[in-house]
Amino acid sequence: MMEDLYLTAETDHGSELCLSPLTDRQIAMSGQELSDTGGYFLFERVGSGDHAWINIIARLTSEDAVDRMRLMLSLR
Repeated sequence: MMEDLYLTAETDHGSELCLSPLTDRQIAMSGQELSDTGGYFLFERVGSGDHAWINIIARLTSEDAVDRMRLMLSLR
């Protein structure tokens, strides 16, 4: 089931590439206002804890898109 996935991969420059639904806290960490928060988001997380920030890259709305992105980016 799509809602159960949280996929990640480390990048070469020390951040983490993530593919998952976004929590309210993660949205706040991005500094962006989103009109639709449904589906999965591809985002980069830099840092950890309260000092982390999130850069939202893309929104995916189908299981097929999530699976294709997972394979392309070798997310696990």
